[in-house]
Amino acid sequence: MPNPYQPAEFSDSRSSGVRTLYPKTLELLVGWGALAFPMALVFVVLGTWLLAYAELGVPPRPGVNDPKSIRSLNMICASELCIIMLVSSPVVAIGGFVSQFLVARRSLSRRLVFAASVASVWLAVIMLFNHEPFQVITWLFD
Repeated sequence: MPNPYQPAEFSDSRSSGVRTLYPKTLELLVGWGALAFPMALVFVVLGTWLLAYAELGVPPRPGVNDPKSIRSLNMICASELCIIMLVSSPVVAIGGFVSQFLVARRSLSRRLVFAASVASVWLAVIMLFNHEPFQVITWLFD
């Protein structure tokens, strides 16, 4: 006889019955958010730079075009959003990587593959920002 107070996912014959530290929705949010955040970070940073490029008519240069003096960036708070996302990115990266090992729902091989994909996406974003030709990060923190 099934326990009426036990959640449905723990009474399934396929599950191991191991309780985790947090619910499945939070697991999905943290895990997939760690993969989506670096892509959103790239789009927000490059979008801010492209918006400044559209307003200035020339590519923004570090030390010459201050992001705080560009009117359209101040109207939508784009440079502040970029800085907040850049500052919070280490927390999101570490949280997404560590969350794969706090969850006992999936097999170890699936968790290792997902953790490796999170690490590779973050390394790709770091390499992109490190070797960018237009010095967007330098211009943003100018």
